[in-house]
Amino acid sequence: MFSGKKVLFEIWWSFVIHVTSMRIALWIRMIMSGQVAKLSWLTFCTFQLILMELRSKRL
Repeated sequence: MFSGKKVLFEIWWSFVIHVTSMRIALWIRMIMSGQVAKLSWLTFCTFQLILMELRSKRL
């Protein structure tokens, strides 16, 4: 039971890292093209929510 949970967590964690890195890449592209304002703010808020979620799960 526990090992299954661990595997699920590993998969979920790698997915989160993948999505985050894609977001950051998109972010950099937006900054380069100068279209930051709304998208970066939304991404930042989403990222903060994910971090808060992770912290509450870790503790």
